[in-house]
Amino acid sequence: MEEIQEMITSGKKYVIKNKNGIKISIRYNNKDQDGSTKWILIVDGDPIYVSDLKLTIPIYTQSIEIKDVGLKHHLSGYAKKVKFKENVAYIS
Repeated sequence: MEEIQEMITSGKKYVIKNKNGIKISIRYNNKDQDGSTKWILIVDGDPIYVSDLKLTIPIYTQSIEIKDVGLKHHLSGYAKKVKFKENVAYIS
Protein backbone atom coordinates (compact mmCIF):
# COMPACT_ATOMS: atom_id res chain seq x y z
CA MET A 1 0.00 0.00 0.00
CA GLU A 2 2.98 2.35 0.51
CA GLU A 3 3.74 2.32 -3.23
CA ILE A 4 0.15 3.24 -4.02
CA GLN A 5 0.22 6.05 -1.43
CA GLU A 6 3.41 7.45 -2.98
CA MET A 7 1.81 7.43 -6.45
CA ILE A 8 -1.32 9.19 -5.18
CA THR A 9 0.58 11.78 -3.13
CA SER A 10 2.82 12.59 -6.10
CA GLY A 11 -0.27 13.29 -8.23
CA LYS A 12 -0.27 10.19 -10.40
CA LYS A 13 -3.49 8.51 -11.45
CA TYR A 14 -4.53 5.21 -9.84
CA VAL A 15 -7.84 3.33 -10.06
CA ILE A 16 -9.40 0.64 -7.85
CA LYS A 17 -12.43 -1.15 -9.34
CA ASN A 18 -14.68 -3.94 -8.13
CA LYS A 19 -18.11 -4.54 -9.66
CA ASN A 20 -19.18 -6.31 -6.43
CA GLY A 21 -18.43 -3.24 -4.33
CA ILE A 22 -15.54 -1.72 -2.43
CA LYS A 23 -16.07 -1.00 1.29
CA ILE A 24 -14.90 2.55 1.99
CA SER A 25 -14.76 4.61 5.17
CA ILE A 26 -13.73 8.24 5.46
CA ARG A 27 -12.21 9.95 8.46
CA TYR A 28 -10.71 13.41 8.95
CA ASN A 29 -6.95 13.31 9.57
CA ASN A 30 -6.32 15.64 12.51
CA LYS A 31 -2.55 15.16 12.12
CA ASP A 32 -2.44 16.76 8.65
CA GLN A 33 -0.03 19.71 8.51
CA ASP A 34 -0.44 21.18 5.02
CA GLY A 35 -3.75 19.94 3.58
CA SER A 36 -2.17 17.22 1.43
CA THR A 37 -3.33 14.40 3.75
CA LYS A 38 -6.51 16.00 5.10
CA TRP A 39 -8.64 12.86 4.65
CA ILE A 40 -8.07 9.21 5.46
CA LEU A 41 -9.88 7.03 2.95
CA ILE A 42 -9.99 3.46 4.21
CA VAL A 43 -10.41 1.11 1.24
CA ASP A 44 -11.15 -2.49 2.21
CA GLY A 45 -9.30 -1.89 5.49
CA ASP A 46 -6.23 -0.10 4.07
CA PRO A 47 -5.76 3.64 4.77
CA ILE A 48 -4.98 6.02 1.91
CA TYR A 49 -4.35 9.72 2.59
CA VAL A 50 -5.74 12.34 0.19
CA SER A 51 -6.26 16.09 0.10
CA ASP A 52 -9.84 16.05 -1.16
CA LEU A 53 -12.80 13.73 -1.86
CA LYS A 54 -15.51 13.75 -4.52
CA LEU A 55 -18.35 11.31 -3.76
CA THR A 56 -21.33 10.16 -5.82
CA ILE A 57 -22.40 7.23 -3.61
CA PRO A 58 -24.81 6.93 -0.69
CA ILE A 59 -23.01 7.15 2.65
CA TYR A 60 -23.87 6.43 6.28
CA THR A 61 -22.25 7.26 9.60
CA GLN A 62 -20.40 4.63 11.58
CA SER A 63 -18.56 4.61 14.91
CA ILE A 64 -15.80 2.03 15.32
CA GLU A 65 -13.75 1.16 18.41
CA ILE A 66 -10.11 0.84 17.34
CA LYS A 67 -7.74 -1.06 19.63
CA ASP A 68 -5.22 1.19 21.41
CA VAL A 69 -6.85 4.28 19.84
CA GLY A 70 -10.45 4.51 20.99
CA LEU A 71 -13.72 5.35 19.31
CA LYS A 72 -13.46 6.77 15.79
CA HIS A 73 -16.31 8.16 13.69
CA HIS A 74 -16.53 7.53 9.95
CA LEU A 75 -18.59 8.21 6.88
CA SER A 76 -18.90 4.83 5.15
CA GLY A 77 -20.34 3.31 2.01
CA TYR A 78 -19.80 0.96 -0.92
CA ALA A 79 -18.32 2.03 -4.25
CA LYS A 80 -17.74 0.31 -7.56
CA LYS A 81 -14.77 2.52 -8.43
CA VAL A 82 -12.28 4.72 -6.59
CA LYS A 83 -10.11 6.86 -8.85
CA PHE A 84 -7.21 8.90 -7.55
CA LYS A 85 -5.97 11.85 -9.58
CA GLU A 86 -3.78 14.71 -8.36
CA ASN A 87 -4.20 13.58 -4.73
CA VAL A 88 -8.02 13.68 -4.95
CA ALA A 89 -10.20 10.57 -4.53
CA TYR A 90 -13.21 10.29 -6.87
CA ILE A 91 -15.57 7.72 -5.33
CA SER A 92 -18.40 6.33 -7.45
